[in-house]
Amino acid sequence: MGWNILLDPVLPWAVIAGLAAIGIILVGIMAYARSRGVLLRAASLALLVAALANPSIRNEQRQPLTDIAVAVIDRSMSQENGNRSEQTSKAEQALKEMAARLPNTELRTVEVRSGINAEDDGTRAFEALNRALADIPPERFAGAVMVTDGEVHDAPQEATKSGLGAPLHALITGGRDERDRKVVIDKAPRFGIVGKDQTVVFHVEEHNEPGGPVDVSVIVGKGDPQVLSVAPGQSVEVQVPVDHGGQNIVEIGVPPLEGEISAQNNRAVTVIEGIRDRLRVLLVSGEPHPGERAWRNLLKSD
Repeated sequence: MGWNILLDPVLPWAVIAGLAAIGIILVGIMAYARSRGVLLRAASLALLVAALANPSIRNEQRQPLTDIAVAVIDRSMSQENGNRSEQTSKAEQALKEMAARLPNTELRTVEVRSGINAEDDGTRAFEALNRALADIPPERFAGAVMVTDGEVHDAPQEATKSGLGAPLHALITGGRDERDRKVVIDKAPRFGIVGKDQTVVFHVEEHNEPGGPVDVSVIVGKGDPQVLSVAPGQSVEVQVPVDHGGQNIVEIGVPPLEGEISAQNNRAVTVIEGIRDRLRVLLVSGEPHPGERAWRNLLKSD
């Protein structure tokens, strides 16, 4: 609460200052000549200048707006491993209790889940955070906390490019001694010509393991497995045959580790669509037509 005097002049300040200066000069001359009523005329001049300034009294009652923090809760499939889900729930509850004890602070919670198809696969934590920030004024954004296992697929390459303008903290679920092995396909063609080999690039990731060579099996369809010895972290190219038209399923897998938190990511699958390198078309016409030759030439061309 505060009291303020506001001035909203009827005339421009330059005009009021000029009139006041003229009035002061006239009052000064009258005072020098010892005329009667000088004080009354001086008071009248002061009231006139004050009226032209148009003063008003304002009583302000201000209430500060709350700071808004955002908690991004990772509920993706990888959070179901071990006791990560329980850790996430406890961390979320602790954040809410801490925010409730802070004055003028509001905590907004947003959950992020894994995609339901291949195009949307992955944990899009920063996308969920940006959606939560859409209706928060930048000057009220206090910061963000992510409760996640660290498997975030849309993190910016550099922290300065996040565009948040506020602190970002991460609470990582899981344990330091967790062991995991994962197959990642780096590059695979979507189509391939039947009868020709295609190149698939992959690598193996390991967590809390010495990093020795790993036996990797590559299976195409129902064929026999091709076993490779691969060093973790090393990108490997493997030639896979495209035996038939349609879907050729390529499965790359590694054996699970002892005590591994999950074996779901020990295999990766990609599909190569087999196509023929030559298309044969039978053109049937009920009656002769001048355009048949043009169609034949078009269908026979490359």
